[in-house]
Amino acid sequence: MDNNKTRDIFENVFSKIKTKIEFNKEWFDGQGGFGPAVSHSDLQSLRPGEIIRSETPGKRRMIIIGTAYGPAIVYELHMSIDKRDQEYCCDASTTLHAFFNDHFDKGALTCKLQSVNLMTLIGHDDPQNENIGKTIEYVNFN
Repeated sequence: MDNNKTRDIFENVFSKIKTKIEFNKEWFDGQGGFGPAVSHSDLQSLRPGEIIRSETPGKRRMIIIGTAYGPAIVYELHMSIDKRDQEYCCDASTTLHAFFNDHFDKGALTCKLQSVNLMTLIGHDDPQNENIGKTIEYVNFN
């Protein structure tokens, strides 16, 4: 059940993001993840709360959120024909992992994302204003 909800959240948010960036093969770690994108110069200029999307040549989609601790890369782990078994993961800086562990679900960013954690990262109804980048700004400055 959570797989369907997680898929619906990702699909909804991805469709609402207007800004698209060309995929850079240097973001790929060669093992299915996008860890190198976290520190790549292409994404360092994202402002906290800024949200963009990209897609690999193989059609794996990703949502990239700017935070005060560097970008969070939320992505489809693999591409299946009907997407029923799609899994979503997040690559992020160790500082962002620590923030998430302290304020949300400890260890949640190191495994398949559950719907509640995905929603915390990328939002749902208004992803431009309800994502992890905006949350960090609120927590740090209020």
